[in-house]
Amino acid sequence: MGILLRCHSIPEIDTIDVYLRHGGYQALAKAVRLGPREIVEQVRKSGLRGRGGAGFPTATKWDAVLSQERKPHYLICNIAEGEPGSFKDRELVKNPHMVLESTAIAAFAVGAEKAFLFLRGIFAEEEESLKRALIAARNHKFLGNDGMLKVELVIHCGEDSYIAGEETAMIESLEGKPAIPRVKPPRPHDYGLWECPTVVNNVETLCNTIPILMQGSETFRKLGTKESPGSKLFCLSGQIRKPGVYECPLGIQLSTLLNDFGGGPLPGRRFIAIFPGGPSTPIVPVELDPFMDFENLQKVGSHLGTGGVIVIDDSSDLRQVAVQTLSFFMRESCGVCPPCFIGTQELHKLFQVQRSDVLKIREFCEMMKYRGQCAHSRAAALTSLSFLNQFPQVFGTNV
Repeated sequence: MGILLRCHSIPEIDTIDVYLRHGGYQALAKAVRLGPREIVEQVRKSGLRGRGGAGFPTATKWDAVLSQERKPHYLICNIAEGEPGSFKDRELVKNPHMVLESTAIAAFAVGAEKAFLFLRGIFAEEEESLKRALIAARNHKFLGNDGMLKVELVIHCGEDSYIAGEETAMIESLEGKPAIPRVKPPRPHDYGLWECPTVVNNVETLCNTIPILMQGSETFRKLGTKESPGSKLFCLSGQIRKPGVYECPLGIQLSTLLNDFGGGPLPGRRFIAIFPGGPSTPIVPVELDPFMDFENLQKVGSHLGTGGVIVIDDSSDLRQVAVQTLSFFMRESCGVCPPCFIGTQELHKLFQVQRSDVLKIREFCEMMKYRGQCAHSRAAALTSLSFLNQFPQVFGTNV
């Protein structure tokens, strides 16, 4: 299937002439006719939820900013993509005009006259592609002060760090400060960029606005589940035959995703576990075979996250997987919150011991779960606990 990726195999889709021949900027014209309130209502009816990790209802976030009288409003398209195992955002930017068109529509919908496309520092090629596309869109009078939709788009390459993808750290970076998460509340929809109402959405979330406007919310809901409608870009990586980005309906069963799309395990091996959305989502044994959507992954103690599915087979030492995972959390901690900075270091040490002190690991995790200015500490704790809870035979127990 192909909705967001339907044009990606078309040669020169990054050029405006080819994009226009395949329906480009028609959604933008329709958005101008509909107006902000109706766009938000269409997105609400579609049931679109955030594709960047939390799965928050998109229309609720948009309405929280559109309804505010304080001006100006801002929108930020998050293309930072720092989660290991996720590479879908870069895939979407291969169709740069789709990214620009959907960002402009979302900015218009929330009453923003200025929107930022925030890329991770290493995305130099993607930055240049978006800049070329933006010049072409302005020259064709789709965007800009004299364009069909008068939204100023700014392409910004920020810090090359994982934490810069956190929405408030991203706002700090755009303001010229170090990318360190803010204390919440207040939330960005109240006090975001330069203390103004701000929406931050992942690029995949925003790209869904085009099919919603062009095909209707009912068509969008034909895919996925009632609570998690639409398609999702799943990134398969790790120990699997056919790694890559696959667009599938939300609610696809894990076994179908791994075998029908991913080609199954490597020769002579068998799958044992996955991270559904990178290491920031608790590990899941494949034998549970969950449906890959927001609700059903919660039922097995994990989260959909970005949909960056990292696959682990029986050739792996799960203890070493845990050590590598905590190494990531330790390395990417911004160092501001002691429970996170110290806790990730201690967990990394504890998991390296052949017979880990499970009680001490659990104590650190409980201390870290509800502390810190962002979700990094909590994610480290929950993922650490998932190793102990899902694979007790590997780590032993003294509790």
